[in-house]
Amino acid sequence: MMFYQDLPANVANAFYWTTAFLTGPTMIHFHLIFPEKTAIIKRFRSIPWIFYGLSLIGLFFIIGYYTFFNSSQIISARVNFIEIERLIPFWYSMTLSLALLIALFQFTTIKNSLAKNQLRIIVLGASISLILPFIRAFFFELKTENWKIIPFISRISSAGLPQ
Repeated sequence: MMFYQDLPANVANAFYWTTAFLTGPTMIHFHLIFPEKTAIIKRFRSIPWIFYGLSLIGLFFIIGYYTFFNSSQIISARVNFIEIERLIPFWYSMTLSLALLIALFQFTTIKNSLAKNQLRIIVLGASISLILPFIRAFFFELKTENWKIIPFISRISSAGLPQ
């Protein structure tokens, strides 16, 4: 994400940040209660809300940093923002990985065959959904330096770099 002068582009940035920060905690919450509530969620009902809170803190930090330094003309602030923005796919990857681990834990502990079949589908989907966030989080330079060479990655992973 870069700094845009157009309102629709900034709205798209905000939408990307919001979904990137809140999808992981939503998946964690889902995996804690589906197909059966885990022992952790039965005992500590506030665990999903801790992840939601951390996500909202990160989201407000990114939006505040973006808003403050977008209006300034400090080049180093914009470079710092690009570095801070690398945290977004990292957070997304880590929360989705935790959600996948919770689903795998449930798969090993649940005895009901219907629930196991449901979890099999969920684990498959969660595994596939982790591919692009991992590429974006751990191979960030590949995407940003070679985006003209590999346009497929640029098109798939959110907004490409400006030309």
